[in-house]
Amino acid sequence: MNIFKFAWKNLWHKPLSTSLNLTLFAFGVSIISALLLAQDYFQTTLEKNKAGIGMVVGAKGSPLQLILCAIYQVDNPTGNILLEDAMRLKKHPLIDKAIPQSLGDNYKGYRIVGTTHEYTDLYEVQLLEGKMWNEKSSFEATIGANVARKLGLKIGDDFHSSHGMGEEGHSHDDEHFVVVGILKTTGTVIDNLIMTSLNSIWDVHKHEPKSKVNYGNLSGKKKDKHHKKHAHKHDDHGDEDEDHDEHDHDGHDGHETHTYHDDHEDAEKEITTLLVKFRNPMGAIALPRMINEQTSMQAASPAYETARLLSLVGDVILALQYLAIAIIIVSGLSIFISLYNSLKERKYELAYMRSLGTKQSYIFGLLLTEGLLCALLGFIIGITISHATIGVASTSIEALQSLNISSFTFTIGELYLFIGTISIGFIASIVPAIQAAKTNISQALSE
Repeated sequence: MNIFKFAWKNLWHKPLSTSLNLTLFAFGVSIISALLLAQDYFQTTLEKNKAGIGMVVGAKGSPLQLILCAIYQVDNPTGNILLEDAMRLKKHPLIDKAIPQSLGDNYKGYRIVGTTHEYTDLYEVQLLEGKMWNEKSSFEATIGANVARKLGLKIGDDFHSSHGMGEEGHSHDDEHFVVVGILKTTGTVIDNLIMTSLNSIWDVHKHEPKSKVNYGNLSGKKKDKHHKKHAHKHDDHGDEDEDHDEHDHDGHDGHETHTYHDDHEDAEKEITTLLVKFRNPMGAIALPRMINEQTSMQAASPAYETARLLSLVGDVILALQYLAIAIIIVSGLSIFISLYNSLKERKYELAYMRSLGTKQSYIFGLLLTEGLLCALLGFIIGITISHATIGVASTSIEALQSLNISSFTFTIGELYLFIGTISIGFIASIVPAIQAAKTNISQALSE
């Protein structure tokens, strides 16, 4: 009989013991495989989303929170900074690009980002259909691929934004955003964003009280001494301006072209963050310290903060990997005990086979094949479980959607996992195989 068929039949001669061994093996393999996949995608996604950004400037607070918010779009803003200060910084000779972002609203959980076309240029995105939003107009939106697919939005559809970063915020029912473009899938955070002009975010919050907008106070209505000084002057024309705004909204359905009204209002406008690319490495050395010490703003380094984040996550992943390795080793020990104990019951069978002329090498190979088949089957089951779980989780858990994990992608780490699994199966079965090959024929038959 073919040695593989014979080994397979012997393996399932005791289905309960074999099932236990396979369960332990598959469980350990699936944990390690899932961790390898998640870690690989996490690191790859972090690097892709950085897109060469050397510094993020925002309000004082946690630098890691600032990076997570501005680049990865997974945390709340630390506050706002004045547009005037950001534009002054943009003129620094060490800065190549400075891209503003205004955050504070969402639509059904997907963030709305007020920015310029330079932001999408960072990720080299391409249009699937439609066009990019007009930077000088309000309420035109270009949406990422995942937003279009999940929400079913098409060119020409309109929607109301909601305040805040979650769906529970109040809706801005007076303003309509219109979808003018849909982007191709990029595998970056862009896929999950709704992008519009800075004017759109400012205009949405223009008539809201400061207490309602806080980090979303993107209309720039700061109550400072300069504002109080000009309060009487603006009050004289308040009614006229309000009537003019209402006339514009009614006449153009919320799609009118906006320009900055005057120097005073422009000076009070705010943005959330500024994404900076340096002209040369000197910028990364000199600018962050200068900004943090000499201005009211905060500068954070994506490279440093993501490395710190990976070190924190890496420790947890490493601990779980050690746990999974321990499970696999226990499984290998279980295979060893199972095969060794079965020799007592099978020594008569093996002696009879030897008396019929079966070679020692065949007996040795048979026991070795049983251990390797058990390890191989456990690996296949474990890999299948991990990839299926990752695939389901990446589509059903919103936090994982930005990683764009595919259940059909394998990592180099899984190749090493396969080699390790087969090695454990080999080691677990080598001693029983040697013992089986050395079975004393005459003693076994006389008994």
